[in-house]
Amino acid sequence: MKILPVVLALAACSAHAQFKCTGKDGAVSFQDAPCAGQERAEKLALPAAAPTPARPPHILRAIAEKKIVPGMTRAELDRMIGGPPDRFTRSMSAEVVRHQLVYASSRRTLYVYTEDGVVVSTQEVER
Repeated sequence: MKILPVVLALAACSAHAQFKCTGKDGAVSFQDAPCAGQERAEKLALPAAAPTPARPPHILRAIAEKKIVPGMTRAELDRMIGGPPDRFTRSMSAEVVRHQLVYASSRRTLYVYTEDGVVVSTQEVER
């Protein structure tokens, strides 16, 4: 039973592997192609990858140009800016969670407003 966690970890790391091959010497490998020779082969039943929702072209363009636009997700914003905000405030109602995210530098302060994790507006203040 000690080998099961190792097999599961290797299977998780080998996202595209569909076959588990065990050689005559007991060595285990994971691969896309069926096992060759006299190896013991096991076809893996891997779960299908969750589909990634397509992002609108204007959001993808804004990310590439490092511009913050309404409709961008909080995760996209954090990746683009390079980390979480310096500080934030949160307000909640029965329908929506709002955040004011504050990114400060020596030259400017950027305020980003989100609703349910999606950017709705921005404000930039020069210092």
